[in-house]
Amino acid sequence: DSRGRLLLTFVTAAYDTLCDNFLAHLHDLKISNYLMVTFDAVQQRRMHDRGEHVFFRPLEALASGGSDQFASRDFFLINAARYTVLIELLRGGLHVFSLDLDAALLREPFAQLSPMPYEILLQSDARDATTMQETSPFLLNDRLHLPNASSVSYVNGGVFFARGTRAVARLFEDAWALASQDLGTLNEQDCLNRVLLASHLRWAPLPPSLFPNGYVYFRRPL
Repeated sequence: DSRGRLLLTFVTAAYDTLCDNFLAHLHDLKISNYLMVTFDAVQQRRMHDRGEHVFFRPLEALASGGSDQFASRDFFLINAARYTVLIELLRGGLHVFSLDLDAALLREPFAQLSPMPYEILLQSDARDATTMQETSPFLLNDRLHLPNASSVSYVNGGVFFARGTRAVARLFEDAWALASQDLGTLNEQDCLNRVLLASHLRWAPLPPSLFPNGYVYFRRPL
């Protein structure tokens, strides 16, 4: 839009049904400043037939229609491409609200996001929306490498608002570089959390009353 704000999502042929639902919410809310990125020609044609303009970034090596099964070859191909697109947009100065296709928007988000005094806001992945803290020893010790911590503010890599600055772009570059050190073992979301916890950027979880994760919304509502 005129303030450089962009809603971003990614779609592959394997998730066309989710794409329909996602677009229905955008159209109901009359949101027009969005970018859909696809990596396979099948989905590009489907989107074109619906009258949707998509950015096509071909990944010739995709073998499963874009499945995101963790540790699969396609999973890492798609995530590497996602990070590449995101970083390019941030380096271009765009303020990006990025969502996975299984997120549902019920209202225009930027009125809530823009005034918040943070460089990055991310959906909490905690099951407790009151404290927004996770205490699992496996998460703290084995995944985040925080042996002296008793809890952590653990966030979701699938729903976040990132300001278009070089520092924010560099954080996502560092997160993917860390994940790439051991593809198939390191979880990209864990790597993002590790880089966030070590950074000097101003970041915070998104308010769970407005941006609840699935567990909070369906099983432990506020």
